[in-house]
Amino acid sequence: MKRTLLPIIATLVTLVTTAGTVSFNFADNEFDLPTTTNTSDQSKWLTTPITKQGVTITPFKGTATIGALLYFSEYNNTLNLRFYKGSWFTITSTTGNPITQIEFKSNGKLAVEDSPEGQWTGDTYETWVGNAGEVRFDVTDKAQINSITVTTDDNATSCAPPVIEPTFTRLYSPTEVTISCLTNGATVHFTTDETEPTRESPVYTKPFVISSPTTVKAIATKGTSVSTVTSAQFSFPPVIEAADLGEFIEDETGDEIKITTDLTTVYHNAKYLYVTDGKHYLQVYGELPNIYSTGDIIPAGMVGTRNVFHGSVQMIPVPSTFLAEIGEKTVIPISLKISEITPSTTNTFVKLGMATLTRTKRGNYYDIYASDDTGKILIYNRFKNVEIPESDGIFDILGFVNYYDDTIQIYPIAISDPAAITDANSDQHWILDGNRIYSPLGKAISVYTLDGKLFTNTTSEASLPAGVFVVSCDGHSHVIKVD
Repeated sequence: MKRTLLPIIATLVTLVTTAGTVSFNFADNEFDLPTTTNTSDQSKWLTTPITKQGVTITPFKGTATIGALLYFSEYNNTLNLRFYKGSWFTITSTTGNPITQIEFKSNGKLAVEDSPEGQWTGDTYETWVGNAGEVRFDVTDKAQINSITVTTDDNATSCAPPVIEPTFTRLYSPTEVTISCLTNGATVHFTTDETEPTRESPVYTKPFVISSPTTVKAIATKGTSVSTVTSAQFSFPPVIEAADLGEFIEDETGDEIKITTDLTTVYHNAKYLYVTDGKHYLQVYGELPNIYSTGDIIPAGMVGTRNVFHGSVQMIPVPSTFLAEIGEKTVIPISLKISEITPSTTNTFVKLGMATLTRTKRGNYYDIYASDDTGKILIYNRFKNVEIPESDGIFDILGFVNYYDDTIQIYPIAISDPAAITDANSDQHWILDGNRIYSPLGKAISVYTLDGKLFTNTTSEASLPAGVFVVSCDGHSHVIKVD
């Protein structure tokens, strides 16, 4: 089962058990492992097993370019155990008692696939639940782990603990609850009155709906075996409603706010999501359960709190309320002169046309500025996936206005050569004719969405839907608008 960067969700899911529990605290370096700030220092890579109280964690480098290591972050003075893509690690019970739960605490990065497959639950969706003597975790991107807590069943039960879903417990509308168990043939008993479940408790047979605060507890039984208890305490916190993003931006109560209108995705990159209601723009900052593409419509009902980060308003989301997209809309940037960019345009999706990029050296770094005939503004490569031109020149810039400690800047998402996109004689690399794009010279054309996803590759021609795209052909890149 693949476990990727899943949402940080406020929840209470606990196992009430007399089973053995072993914790590995890497943030405090309880094992006196070598630490490093240099990932290329092979002498600090971890190659030997780490054992404690009958549980062993063993790192394997595999095809990764960097071995497992205990990394010290000078930025925030913290330690964490890091694994890199292509590596894996095993967690083994050396006592013969099966592992029934592995709880990870990470800094939001835990991209792994588990074998044997378990079920993922817990307050940050970082708890593996299953039944095995050894579990292997293959790293698919990166894992940065502060601690690992392993639970083994001292009674060697053959029943895995039930998993109650949803794993998030702050609910904002009537919600269906399901209970499952990995043990084939197990019977699940549950209660909703806060009493402990027994073999005499009701048998779970189908999902049920709750609409008020409820504590669900469950056990699994098979033959003479009885699992530990899983408990989930669901709440329905009060929220206030905002009819649009304007009302959300103006609200300073600090309460959770529900947006009652659909929002359109402008850009999504890792924890940064920019949305619009057609009039206002907002940055949503945090892990979400869905990855949105530019133009995706997010259904009404998303909940979050208003936060001001160094002067810019943003939403800290309740991830479970951000549902899958329900349609698409065309997203067009607003063309502005630099003098028109003010704090009131924070988070707005803008285009700076024919702007001059220049570099100013500051210590070991360069500050990059865009200027036009009305002013000058800082360009900050927040998303790191935008290629900044190596030399000064004139470019078209797409990005978001950011206000940071009295400094107005642009977070770019595309920087391209300016082009008269309908002029077939501009450079003869490619031609846009209506919604048809082709190269008269037979060159390969790559078309990307604004969030960097490849839309199409062609050496002949392609039809494009309405929207804004980045076209790359024979070393030249351009931003185009298709009506």
